[in-house]
Amino acid sequence: LYWCDSVRDTISSANFDGSDPKTVVSGLKVPDGIAVDWLVGNIYWVDTGPDKIFVARSDDGSSQLTLKIMGLDRPRAIVLAPSVKHLFWTDWGVNGAIGRSDMDGTNQILLADVGLGWPNGLAFDPAEDTLYWSDALEDRVESVKIDGSQRKVIASDNIQHPYGFHFFNDHIYWTDWTSQSIKKIHKSGSNYQSLASFE
Repeated sequence: LYWCDSVRDTISSANFDGSDPKTVVSGLKVPDGIAVDWLVGNIYWVDTGPDKIFVARSDDGSSQLTLKIMGLDRPRAIVLAPSVKHLFWTDWGVNGAIGRSDMDGTNQILLADVGLGWPNGLAFDPAEDTLYWSDALEDRVESVKIDGSQRKVIASDNIQHPYGFHFFNDHIYWTDWTSQSIKKIHKSGSNYQSLASFE
């Protein structure tokens, strides 16, 4: 288990039962999005201080590198597809975008860069080669194929400020900042549910 701590400006890890907690990377500015390549043992993260994406060894934070991804303004979320050796990211700067590169930061392309506000949450469906994201300004959930084709809106009703975001078992889950709730919808756009509210 890995997590970012924006108070201590660290990335830490622990076993799933909470044992053996340790700091993996320290001295960050504002750590945000995080993703782990379990195939080769690397960890990737966004630091919104310098607005860059970094990679290091997931066991001890060594061999840290800055990925040379051009045009980043305010990167937010990242997700990996190790099986096809791709890194994806959201940028919710002046010109919102969803991008893709190889896992070393090369061969960059934009998959979506029109009609985006604050794209933040991001998830990958390997069975369909599809990316899903939430837009906290436009208040909707969208998808696009990893080649940039077939972009579509999955949901736009009853969404106020989607934030945390995850894909599991053909369903999209997200937290809603404004309604303080957890939402769920099938990737087809059907079966919308509000799972929990914390107001």
